[in-house]
Amino acid sequence: MNSTNGCFSTKSLVNFLGLRIQSCRPSLLQLQILTFSLFMLVMPLTMADNTFYGSGALYNNVSGSQNAAFGSFSLFDNTSGSRNVATGAYSLTNNIDGNHNVATGFASLYNNTTGDSNIGLGEHSGYSNQTGSNNIFLGYQAGYSETGSNKLYIDSSNTATPLIYGDFASDALTINGTLNSTGNIATSG
Repeated sequence: MNSTNGCFSTKSLVNFLGLRIQSCRPSLLQLQILTFSLFMLVMPLTMADNTFYGSGALYNNVSGSQNAAFGSFSLFDNTSGSRNVATGAYSLTNNIDGNHNVATGFASLYNNTTGDSNIGLGEHSGYSNQTGSNNIFLGYQAGYSETGSNKLYIDSSNTATPLIYGDFASDALTINGTLNSTGNIATSG
């Protein structure tokens, strides 16, 4: 508290938080800083490399590290999964120990529990995948019902015949629709 103007400043927290707060309502601000400080004291040290924002984000994390969760309940059940990125409410919500996943969009990769290295871009993309790994789901509800591994879905709906479907394990690519080219298409094999 500054005795000359009656305002409270967080000058001592500048290096820790990277910001400065000043208020002429010291009782409310002091309570908020005390609450934040107590949270920092009881937060497990294993969470030090995680970044999260949103109600319930990374709520159950125990030993997972280097995760980023932005949105309500993103990475909610994560306990030991590491290097995941969840952007959007309910993205990667049920992830427990899956690693290296990227989920962007409301409830993308929602049911992933142990799958690794999946990418879901779009609302509900890869929604049903629980244990599959190395999948790419692009678009609204792309790959919604897929539970396997090494798949590619590009579409804007929940369909078994997406515009583009791929299987990385067999190096197969299927285009469900007309393929037009303004140049030559070369094939081999």
